[in-house]
Amino acid sequence: MKTQKFQTLSDTAKADPVRRSNIERFRDEALVEVIQFQLDELRKLRGMTQVELARALGSNQPNVS
Repeated sequence: MKTQKFQTLSDTAKADPVRRSNIERFRDEALVEVIQFQLDELRKLRGMTQVELARALGSNQPNVS
């Protein structure tokens, strides 16, 4: 298999509308997971329950679980 530079692979993927859409969707999903994990870790460090965090955010527990 021929070795290619990442930029070449990236440019090829971004040129295809379907692949570009998939890349953007997966990127967005990954960012959401990272943010959820970080928020959960911060909540635990502060000793808060999900209910307490939800109240602080003006939301309800299912939205922060």
